Amino acid sequence: MEPEGLVYLDEAGINSQDSDYPYGYCQEGQRFHALKSGKRPGRVSYMAAWCHQQLLAPFTFEGCCNRTVFELWLEFILIPTLVLHTAFISIIKHSNNTW
Repeated sequence: MEPEGLVYLDEAGINSQDSDYPYGYCQEGQRFHALKSGKRPGRVSYMAAWCHQQLLAPFTFEGCCNRTVFELWLEFILIPTLVLHTAFISIIKHSNNTW
């Protein structure tokens, strides 16, 4: 298979706690005080595919990725996108070969 035809998948996320980390300076020997919730914060995750130098099927959701989320994304978002994208690439390749 040609490297250009490969589809790369990736998933990542960030906890809302990570974006609001209290950090500061104070005089030596003094304690720095800040408010920070002890509750577990929400998480925003995203996944997408990369093929033919294009970002395909980006998907953002709340929570962590698990098998169910991945399979739903694969079935209802990525595969239909790849079918359309592959058909488009095939048409371009075919039309270039006939000229």
